[in-house]
Amino acid sequence: MNIKFSLFLVVLSSLLFAGCSSDEGGDTTSPFTVSTSTEGLTLDSEKGSKMAISFHAKESWRASVDADWATVSPMTGSAGDNTIQLIAKSFNNTGSVRQGTLTLVSASGRETICFSQQKTDVVNLEQSEYKVGVEGGDLSVKFSSNIRGYKLLVVSQGNAPTWIKGKKDANVKGGTDVGAGEGLEESEYQFTISANDTHESRSCTFYIRIVNPDNHDEIYITSGMFTIVQDGLPVETSTDYSRNNTVKLLQQHSVGAGVPVVIMGDGFVDTEHNSGRYDEVMRQAMEQFFTEEPATSLRDYFDVWQVNMVSKNNAFGTGYKTALDIVMQGGGSSDVRGNFDKIVAATKNVDDMKTLSRLREALVIVVVNSPQRAGTTNFGISFEGVMSNFAIAYVPLINNDPTGEDFRSVLCHESLGHGLAKLLDEYAYEANNTSVPTSDVNKYRNLQTAYGWAANVSFSATNTPWNHILADRRYQKADAYGEKLGVYEGACGYMHGAWRPTDDSMMFHNQHGFNAPSREAIYKRIMATAYGAAWLYDFNTFAEFDQAHLPQPAATHAKAHAKTRAAGAFQIVGEQPTMLGKPIIGRP
Repeated sequence: MNIKFSLFLVVLSSLLFAGCSSDEGGDTTSPFTVSTSTEGLTLDSEKGSKMAISFHAKESWRASVDADWATVSPMTGSAGDNTIQLIAKSFNNTGSVRQGTLTLVSASGRETICFSQQKTDVVNLEQSEYKVGVEGGDLSVKFSSNIRGYKLLVVSQGNAPTWIKGKKDANVKGGTDVGAGEGLEESEYQFTISANDTHESRSCTFYIRIVNPDNHDEIYITSGMFTIVQDGLPVETSTDYSRNNTVKLLQQHSVGAGVPVVIMGDGFVDTEHNSGRYDEVMRQAMEQFFTEEPATSLRDYFDVWQVNMVSKNNAFGTGYKTALDIVMQGGGSSDVRGNFDKIVAATKNVDDMKTLSRLREALVIVVVNSPQRAGTTNFGISFEGVMSNFAIAYVPLINNDPTGEDFRSVLCHESLGHGLAKLLDEYAYEANNTSVPTSDVNKYRNLQTAYGWAANVSFSATNTPWNHILADRRYQKADAYGEKLGVYEGACGYMHGAWRPTDDSMMFHNQHGFNAPSREAIYKRIMATAYGAAWLYDFNTFAEFDQAHLPQPAATHAKAHAKTRAAGAFQIVGEQPTMLGKPIIGRP
């Protein structure tokens, strides 16, 4: 964007330098002969930019500058030929060309040389952190910029937060002339912060992105980061543990032998049990589990139990204690871990789970009483030397909303995808622009060969686990989400060396439902558990069932971050959300 101003800068510089000359008033006996052209001597806008100045001195000398944003090196020297470096000590964030004077001094006279530092487009934040009380309220984020006529977007790292809304748009300032003006103009964004009804502090980091108003993908510059931090409610401590380890049957199967699902929570104190909040969260978790096909249409095959776990505290981390010792790594990681032995013991509170054969088939969903967006699943667990279908899916109560899309989609990804069907992740990080490590390939191929797991990822572009589906004419058109079954490179977190069945899916961005190979894996698991070793898989039977129960977009499955714009308010744009961490294979 600066190219259009280059002519203006040259003219401006020439005017500035016209008044800068030696203090000797035209005396030609100056002790310095400068060989470097000093007309329009301009440093780049970046910190550390340099320019060499060569001169001949008749005697020893010293050099200095009158600008606090610049320095010179060396500052002293002897007679003869010399070269010094004029150096910018800081980035030019003033929005204007700034000037300084270099002075060379010796015993018999002096020489002054004018210089400047080029201006550039800037957005300067007033501060980098804002603290908000638990009650929430309005917040003003002030900044200054020399940008005129461009669009400014507020961008959050990761998902756009649900608890921070735009109230007033800063784009009303700056006029209509497009370009970088001279000097800074003050402006602000105003946010409304919701009250924090959780016991954890929460934060979100933003930056301001300057874009072409007609094409927001054309990004000119971005500001530094600023973070909004909000306190949480005081942490509570339980005194009544009478409900701890009690069990409630939420649903009983009516077809087959029953596919066992056990739901429990961690970080819920006695008051949350006694008020009915725990019961409601567990019920909603069950309902969310059955929102994706084929689980929706095969719901009658499932048994679902609720195990009540009363924690000492309803917060996590140092100084707090919860029933299942859940630890969330945080810091941008979605990793969640719990105490495996305690979770197994809690599962065995269900009478059916006291039988080893039934325990080996159990899917355990642990709802973590935290608003953080995270999720991890642990499967590939053996009991008494026999590999089992037992799995633990850890799902935080994202945004503290058990009815929310974020919670629903992560729960389905972790529990139905990883936990029940033993699927792998279909996403790939652009930062991992390499192939899947050989050790991971060998591990996952063993899961495919030995147990039929990981059916939604291929380590060959031609010999995929879903070739038989690709060959079937019923699967050769785009689905209701516009996804077309094929072979797309990138999976297991890496850009190369692994392939996925569709461009997007529930195992990628947690949207567009499960693709056909994933639905087949879920179907197989349900039927094999419900009917045991006597059941034999038939692809045509599955395909007929599947075609009658294909995933369909629905209002209740709206995108997690569909934008709703209030009159006069601006939108907060979310970056690509952090993908959920890969599953843990084997005992933790």
